Amino acid sequence: MQRRKRFFEYRDHWLDTRDGVFNVCWNDRPARQVRRISLRTRDLREAQDRLVAWVMEHASLQPGDPRSVTIAECLQRYYLQHAQHLPSEEQTRIGSRQLLSQLGDAVVAELTPDRQARLVAELRAAGRSGGTVSRILSVLRAALKHAEKFQLLTKAPFIFDVPKGQPRDRVLTVAELRSLFRHASPHLQVFIVFAIGTAARRSAILELTPGRCSLARRRIDLNPGGRAQTKKHRAVVPLAPALAPWVEAATGEYLVEYHGQPVASIKTAWREARIRAGLGPDVTPNTIRHTVATMLREEGVPEAQCAAFLGHRWSNSTTEGYAKHRPDYLSDAVAVVDRLISEVAGPGRPATSETTASVLNSCLTVALTPRTSTKEKARSGVVGATGIEPVTPTMST
Repeated sequence: MQRRKRFFEYRDHWLDTRDGVFNVCWNDRPARQVRRISLRTRDLREAQDRLVAWVMEHASLQPGDPRSVTIAECLQRYYLQHAQHLPSEEQTRIGSRQLLSQLGDAVVAELTPDRQARLVAELRAAGRSGGTVSRILSVLRAALKHAEKFQLLTKAPFIFDVPKGQPRDRVLTVAELRSLFRHASPHLQVFIVFAIGTAARRSAILELTPGRCSLARRRIDLNPGGRAQTKKHRAVVPLAPALAPWVEAATGEYLVEYHGQPVASIKTAWREARIRAGLGPDVTPNTIRHTVATMLREEGVPEAQCAAFLGHRWSNSTTEGYAKHRPDYLSDAVAVVDRLISEVAGPGRPATSETTASVLNSCLTVALTPRTSTKEKARSGVVGATGIEPVTPTMST
């Protein structure tokens, strides 16, 4: 008797159809019969993903020999179980697609140093830069480590890396930032001003809510409650006075919204604004963070303030977490970004209400006053009564 066609197989399970709907099937050896469960889809690609997810959840798997486990299995399992929930989800999908196009149905044991060298050569021949090749290899490395950790593999092979080349050094001028802002759609304008005012990464800004921007305490908490800090630390930064009207103007759940809905991606809006502003493809959303970091250093902001503002760890002291409660916390840094926002957004920012105006008049006095340079402080020898803290009647006398 001829066996029915199997559309896809994974770990002793396969796809079959009944009335055009795909089912996951497997042999129940003790009962001597084939079991099946409907996957409730007629799409083959979707059925393949659901089959793998079902097997991961229900089947008992034993660690597999690298000579029998395919790279495709590792990539698919890594994406479904872990990577699809990460901010880098798109990068994982793109990298996996590149790997599958080059490696096909190869098993893990085939990833010898020679085969990896050929993979790198093929990716470079396809026009991929060193940084792109390194990212693709990082997806492969992560997928194999995940497979070993969750016992799909007995042992993951070592995956070599390649030189990434020179980092991007694109810094925007104030004129370029202003042009980008003026050619941006309204929701992208909100993104731009908060990118300048916080120097945060794209995902942190898109997830920022008005509730985490305190006008009373003059603070912006870039890390949502319940989110564990990662190596890409999300800092608590001062709320620059120029940002206060934008916070007050927010009416939705998130600061950056499009037609009342959260924005998952600004790629299209960014590309259109960049082209209209006459800027090249080397200008990405992360260029704003790089520009702010560069300007902070050019303005002589102390290294510790630059590091803290950018979310970099700048001290091993346990008191670092309390620094944000100081009245002059990151005052030099916030003075720079406040002036930059005003120069870029100009009169295009939302109108300031009486409530916001009173907050601005009573907060961040240091940020609004001309900053004394390091050389001037050194010449004076001692910081006077108006050097760091806001002027008070007691200090004046």
